[in-house]
Amino acid sequence: MHYIKKNLFFTISFLLICNSCYRQVGYIQIEEENEAVLEDLEIEEVVVERKWTLLIYMAADNNLETAALEDFCEMELSSLNTDEVTVLVLLDRSALYDTSNSNWSGTRLYCLNTGRTDSAQELISEEIDCPLLALEKGSCVKLTLSSGAVLSHALTFMRAEYPADNYGLIMWGHGTGWRYGESLSCGGLASSAELASRGVDASRGGLASSTENATRSGPASRAGDASRTEPAASCPESTLLSQSYKAFAFDDTSQTSMSLRELALAIKNSTKNGKLDFVGFDTCFGSELEIIYELRDCVKYLAGSEGLLLSSGWNYTELFSSFQEKSSKTAETLSSCVISQFKNQFQKKTRASVAALDVAYAEELFKAFDSFMLCAADKINNREIRDKVIGKLYSDQDCTTERFCYGTESSDVYLDLFSAVENLRELFSEEDLEEEEKCEIQSLYSVIKNALENCVMDSWCSDSQNTRGIGFYFTSLGSGALLSAIHPSEYIKYKSLEQIDFVTDSNGYVPCEQSGNSFLDKIFYTSF
Repeated sequence: MHYIKKNLFFTISFLLICNSCYRQVGYIQIEEENEAVLEDLEIEEVVVERKWTLLIYMAADNNLETAALEDFCEMELSSLNTDEVTVLVLLDRSALYDTSNSNWSGTRLYCLNTGRTDSAQELISEEIDCPLLALEKGSCVKLTLSSGAVLSHALTFMRAEYPADNYGLIMWGHGTGWRYGESLSCGGLASSAELASRGVDASRGGLASSTENATRSGPASRAGDASRTEPAASCPESTLLSQSYKAFAFDDTSQTSMSLRELALAIKNSTKNGKLDFVGFDTCFGSELEIIYELRDCVKYLAGSEGLLLSSGWNYTELFSSFQEKSSKTAETLSSCVISQFKNQFQKKTRASVAALDVAYAEELFKAFDSFMLCAADKINNREIRDKVIGKLYSDQDCTTERFCYGTESSDVYLDLFSAVENLRELFSEEDLEEEEKCEIQSLYSVIKNALENCVMDSWCSDSQNTRGIGFYFTSLGSGALLSAIHPSEYIKYKSLEQIDFVTDSNGYVPCEQSGNSFLDKIFYTSF
């Protein structure tokens, strides 16, 4: 996109205005001279290329409303040149949590203006119309940002009205895991006393305690189907709700959220023959293998956290200002700026992590992970080995697998991919296995390590050197913070009609509706 400099525009406008005035008072000679000047004027078009258009999808119809306005102000405080990098902010507010900015509620679309000189919460950005979303400046409209159609239309509008060399999306707000809610009340694989004796900290996995800031993991989403049989305790299917899925953009008014599958379809529908150059997740649980794999056909680069994130989220003043300083405005550069601002903001917090990923390697990484897990599952043929595996991944006192969860009932348990496979490799290398089996595990581990090196451009964790910034779902916690032996129906292969690609394509990791030989089948659904 090219623009004529403002001073040239004003010069021509002034001449035209003068010309019009002269016509009214009859100054024919001057009118003709002005017309001649305009005819002879050689207009040299000085251009500024729009390198990026970014959409901030700010789903704040929830308890993050105040944080949304604060982050918007951070954007306006930055030194970003909005001629080069245009930022559209689709902001959906709540009527309950914040009264600033004239206390309006509903949904508005803004085009970011920078140059703010103070931290007052009155926005200086320009509200704009968006016919595709039926948004008009000054009108009172309430959109449900949990709708994939809203996201798709917003992205389509962005590309049509603000063409650029690169396009990006930042999903802002709550990012939930695979939730059961309060109905998950059955026992798990071990008692709370047993877990405590193994050194398991029930509160581990978050950036904040209950007395600190809220996190961006959001309220519990719909619960999972409990028809599978668990090895340690029975749980009637009727005690759990159905339809649990990985979700974003929680909306208080409608009590709905956008599933991962809906998110991917919305991006695909808006990009058609291309991909988004960048997607950032300013949410909890944004850098998971399930997400990367689902977005592999519509996104080039991705940045996010594999664990929990404080409600304050990213520092947009630093992010946009540092990006402005970069001579190269590539997706890799933007991803690097996400890492640096995150590290500066959260370096004194625990369990804070972030990664910048090249999504082109998502399929390679998924296949390597699934093959490794299938091989590991083949080695789990008795209760003793199964318990050792659980210990290595979650509950042993000296467990070094990085785990991300609330640590309370209904929390989701995510494991860091690298540290998990490294610990499994170490476990099986010490078991009484054939040398050929040990070599197979080592070989598959090497393939995963290589795939991670390709996929992860950069990563950082505040208190661990044993991560690479990508996680994956393990299970959830039941009553007493026990590992639950029940997975959501959407995470059990063939159990649900609409499942993410990670589930439908996996043969080695996710459980199957019929008894299978996958890793999770062996851990949670096989009796020894």
